[in-house]
Amino acid sequence: MPPILAFLPHRGYLKPMKHPSAARPPLDWRPQFSDVAPALAELMRQQSLTAALMATGAAFAVQVRHQGKARDLWADECLPAEAAAFYAREVHLLLDGEPVVWARSVCADDAAGWKQVLDCGTQPLGAQLFGGGIRASRSPFAFARVPAGWLGAADGSVWARRSLFAAGGEVLGLTECFLPALQGFFR
Repeated sequence: MPPILAFLPHRGYLKPMKHPSAARPPLDWRPQFSDVAPALAELMRQQSLTAALMATGAAFAVQVRHQGKARDLWADECLPAEAAAFYAREVHLLLDGEPVVWARSVCADDAAGWKQVLDCGTQPLGAQLFGGGIRASRSPFAFARVPAGWLGAADGSVWARRSLFAAGGEVLGLTECFLPALQGFFR
């Protein structure tokens, strides 16, 4: 069983999405990544990506791309199987005005606790998760290559990581994709 699914924090009710409206095929999620520059590899292992990006000294900002009903479901998103609708927040994390990470947080539409956490505007989700007093457990990371074109990046595939957070009987899925511009900040 992939590590992300072994987490199943309660009632064993999570499984990869097989939702009929899934717009993207499953990715090959693995517990490790390969062929990544050492500095970028270190970043990909950080619990708080927000804190790691802020530590670069570059101007950090969050640009909200979408918040509301989930669109373009990924075929293997690990969310409650019985949920009929999903809520998503999609953002770009910026360094010096340049998008360096695309992040997507998804929960069941009736997960009021997580929806409240996601309603943070241009504040980083990491500040909520790691500095906001939320008592949540987190799954191990899983890593995959995201094909060119999925995120609008025309210059090749990018690495992504995902994990699940569980709190109050609700689950939040977080996927973070490391865009090519990020390498300019981690050499």
